[in-house]
Amino acid sequence: MKCDITLKRRLCLLLLAVIVTAVFSASLAAAPFRDVAKPVEARIVQLEGRPAIMINNHLAPPQIYALSTDVGLRWTWEEAPRYCLELFARQGLRLFQVDVWLDQMWTAP
Repeated sequence: MKCDITLKRRLCLLLLAVIVTAVFSASLAAAPFRDVAKPVEARIVQLEGRPAIMINNHLAPPQIYALSTDVGLRWTWEEAPRYCLELFARQGLRLFQVDVWLDQMWTAP
């Protein structure tokens, strides 16, 4: 089956638009990432009774993004996922990938 890169690019753009909208609503949280030469301090604090992520004393919203349920898109060296990741990078988002199955973490009900 031939891969339709155009469709995957459109899906990536749609996902990017949704996530970027959420991120720009908390644009102050991106401030700690602008100067990568300086050391970064990250910590978890209690804020209004809930854990919150602080990076360089700025509140950072927690985000999880999965490239797709399509296994091929998780191979970041391929064209379609690389394109999606480059779009995120151009918008100032730093993504990190960790391949972990839920059953590796969730050991009890």
